[in-house]
Formats: sequence, structure tokens, C-alpha cells
Amino acid sequence: MIYAVRHVTEVRYDALVNLARFNLRLKPADWPGQQVLDYRLNVSPAPARIVTEAGSFVVNVSRLTLDRPIAELRIESSFTVKVGRELPVSDSPAVAQVRAAALASRGMSGSAPASYLFGSAIARPAVEIAAWSASFLVDALPVVDAAAALMRAVHSEFTYDSKATEADTPPIEAFRARRGVCQDFAHVMIIALRAAGIPAAYVSGYLRTLPPPGKPRLIGADAT
Repeated sequence: MIYAVRHVTEVRYDALVNLARFNLRLKPADWPGQQVLDYRLNVSPAPARIVTEAGSFVVNVSRLTLDRPIAELRIESSFTVKVGRELPVSDSPAVAQVRAAALASRGMSGSAPASYLFGSAIARPAVEIAAWSASFLVDALPVVDAAAALMRAVHSEFTYDSKATEADTPPIEAFRARRGVCQDFAHVMIIALRAAGIPAAYVSGYLRTLPPPGKPRLIGADAT
């Protein structure tokens, strides 16, 4: 499947801003099963500097510096990406095998297990989440099956409520309330998987949804 994505961000200030810096994470990463065919970034007004580099983890970062007074800023990111991966459900290794391999790895690259095994500023270890998820992440189960069981548990036990949490709400609060949004549920799963020794990463992107019969696909109205 080949996707063409156009992402526009517009910022308007109440007063002139003399110096502005932005870190953009809009260019997809090349990854097994995902190939970026082309990428374009247009910024208006033009920044004094754009430095593009591979950031921490498997992330592309463009750092913008604007050193002239601006009242508004328009960022347009567009790309074409080829996606063609499938999860190896039938022959995935067991949870115990993944844990052993992850703990034995000594790599420190952005894709190494060490980057996705330990707590972060948001996804802090939580005994409650680890205890709740232990029955799903059984050592002998294929890891994809175990993760899918955990995902189904989140889907069935948690309620999507956009008013229940804020962007900085700790995942443990959403877990205790059994309410939140996609970000909260993703962090609960990350904490649970890492507690079992399974490397887990937070990935954001674009959600392709199917419109109702006879209706056009919405542009710019679906979630990420």
C-alpha cells in the first residue's frame, strides 16, 4: 500500500515573536515494512536555519530557528510512503524468549531493546499495572498473541473519554480510573509490556479510516 500524506500546521501569535525554535518530528522513519519514497518540508516564513538529523530512538528531527520577528508560521510536511508489513502471529517467539533476548542484548542504537525496556518520564513503572497485566503476558504464549490479549483487555475494560485526562495526566491515573484516550491506553500497554521484559515503544502516525457507505473520506478530521 502506498500512502500520500500532507500535514499542515499553522501557528498564530498574539504578538510579534522575535526568536522562535521548533523541533519537528514529521518525517516518517524508514523501518522494515515501511519505506519513505519522498519527503518535502516547506516553512513560511523561511527559517534562518533548518538542521535535520536522526534523533533519539528511530525518529527524524528537523530543528528550525527563526531569528526575525514573526506573527504567524506555516509548516507543510508532505511525503509518500510504502507500507507492506504483516505481524508474524503464527510463528512469533514466546514471551519468555523475547524477554531473554532483550535482556541479553548489549546494543545501544535507537532500535536496540535497551531503548524500550525501561521507564521514561511519562511511562513510569507501576506495580499496579504490572500485576493487572501479568495474566495476559504468560511466558509460554507467542508474544504477538500475548500483546493482542493485552490490547483486547484494554479495549474491553477501559472507556474512551476525552474529558477524563489531559496531555500530562500520569498513565497510572488513567489506569485507576479505567478512562482516558488513545495516548493513555498506549502508555498503559507500554508500562505493562516493559514490566514483563518485552520492549515496547510509543509510535504516532496517521489513522486511515473507512468512511460510511456513499460518503467521501474525511481529510484532516480523523485522529492520529
